[in-house]
Amino acid sequence: SLENMALRFSKQILYFCVRGLRLSSGSHTPRSHTCGELRTGHVGSEVTLCGWMQAPRATSRKGPLFVSLRDRSGTTQLVVLAGKGLKEALAGMPAESVIQISGTVHPRPQGSTNPKMITGDIEVHVDSVEVLNKATNLAFTLSDKSTAADISIKESLRLEHRYLDLRRHSALKNLELRSNLTMAMRRHLIEKHNFLEVETPTLFKPTPEGAREFLVPTRSPGKFYSLVQSPQQFKQLLMVGGVDKYFQFARCYRDEDLRANRQPEFTQLDLEMSFVDRDNVLALIENLLDQSLSKVLPDRIMTKPPFNRITYKEAMERYGSDKPDFRFGMEIYTGEVDIGGLSCSFSKIVVPNGNRILGTEENDLLLSACTVGNRFAHFSENKKILLFADQANLELSSATCSRMRAQIGPPENDDLLVINISPKSYVEQPHTKQWINHYSFLGDLRLKCATLLEKCGIEVFPPENLHFTWIVDFPLFLPSEKGPEGALESAHHPFTAPNPEYAHLLDLDPTKVLSQHYDLVLNGAEVGGGSIRIHQAALQEKIFRDVLKVDPTVFKHLLSALQAGCPPHGGLAIGFDRFMAILCNANSLRDVIAFPKSFYGQDLLTGAPVALPEEYLKQYHIKTIV
Repeated sequence: SLENMALRFSKQILYFCVRGLRLSSGSHTPRSHTCGELRTGHVGSEVTLCGWMQAPRATSRKGPLFVSLRDRSGTTQLVVLAGKGLKEALAGMPAESVIQISGTVHPRPQGSTNPKMITGDIEVHVDSVEVLNKATNLAFTLSDKSTAADISIKESLRLEHRYLDLRRHSALKNLELRSNLTMAMRRHLIEKHNFLEVETPTLFKPTPEGAREFLVPTRSPGKFYSLVQSPQQFKQLLMVGGVDKYFQFARCYRDEDLRANRQPEFTQLDLEMSFVDRDNVLALIENLLDQSLSKVLPDRIMTKPPFNRITYKEAMERYGSDKPDFRFGMEIYTGEVDIGGLSCSFSKIVVPNGNRILGTEENDLLLSACTVGNRFAHFSENKKILLFADQANLELSSATCSRMRAQIGPPENDDLLVINISPKSYVEQPHTKQWINHYSFLGDLRLKCATLLEKCGIEVFPPENLHFTWIVDFPLFLPSEKGPEGALESAHHPFTAPNPEYAHLLDLDPTKVLSQHYDLVLNGAEVGGGSIRIHQAALQEKIFRDVLKVDPTVFKHLLSALQAGCPPHGGLAIGFDRFMAILCNANSLRDVIAFPKSFYGQDLLTGAPVALPEEYLKQYHIKTIV
């Protein structure tokens, strides 16, 4: 119809207007173009550019002055000729000063073009200069590229002056990719699948979901908020409220021990849907990633839907991890072996050409793994077999290596065999602490071997490959890491529904109940996790009270909602910072966040967290006792 044609035409006009604003700065600003916009088609045009200048350079005393002018879009070479007083004005100007210039676009002389620059075929001959702000206080210098010199600057210094660090090309590109991907995902969810973007509260109340929370004092004596660990409970309440399909890019807060891939505040793409099962959720996420990434990263090699699925048990027993890196092999093989009349289990990893490639330094690093769990280690004389044992009564010696070689076969050619020997009970009872520790140790060894091969020049982790896999059929509960012996904790969170085929075991043996929890793994990192949720109040209360030993009244608001006609529902959250770090090939989450906290959870830019004067604390009825 004419109405539909007009709507489509309006959308196209809007798209090109937005696209034009992103690429060109000709609107709503005194500059006519950005520093990365000019091409040979602009030759002869009079232009106005704004940006940060780099250190001026001159080929001779009487010759022209060359200045690189930079903004987010790129860099343009400026040529300042003698005779107008401009050369003298800019010659002593500090790098990173902000200037506005007007001039004419010229083709670069033959032989001086720069194919590494998007503007490398042209230069701008400057007619006028206005210094907008002279840089007088630089903590460190920058170049127009992300060079080794930039990277070697101490990270604490870069975080303390993050506003300067953000000018680096790589930092701005990371933020640009993040912005483009969030926009692509928003459009896909809203336009293709009719999702609603809904904001949920940040101030909540403390609930035992697993992680330690940040508390927020109030001026009401003894009353505290907590910052939300995630929007988990609110998004379930939205499903009770009939929202049907929800998403948001949510800010989350967890007061956890920090690691390289953690931040105390972080962002996740959070979504939930009503009337769905596991396959529905997984299919939607696969389609979302495929469509969004193909738009913003068309050249990356990515797993195409449907993504491979592997059970938690198989992932642990084949790869030693619930988030395996599938870009390389070295799978774990488990069998039985007799050592001095003692029947044991062994798990081995074959490192291709490891005996030839890995030297003394690498072998010593592998041996150091025995410090994990107080294991014992022994290298065969020819360095082709590396034995580990979980218990001291399993003798490790050259004779043991010979017995292992006789029973399981010698390593082929220049391969290295890495073997862990354990009592049979450790591998015969899945999901126990011994089973988890046994295979996790092998998983760490597998990853360490791969890292050492990469260090020796063998490509093991192709950076351009995006290998997605689903891990499914997790146990509903695992042995508690902090609680008393026999205590259980949720493998995912307490709102995850059990697999209906195993629900009858909740009263008999909860450790054998599998869940409807699923994790999304990308290149050896868990980037997303979700589940089908419990939507019956009686089942949710039973898990709180009888299995997890949690007071159900803490979740009175949720249990009440589940009794009000709650539809079956499920969802997933993608850890967006971690996801972006992988897409950007970044070394740390801090490289893809505009203003990150340090490794120790500090904001080095502002000095937070800070001590407060006592009169301020009195307003919140708080007293410092340490």
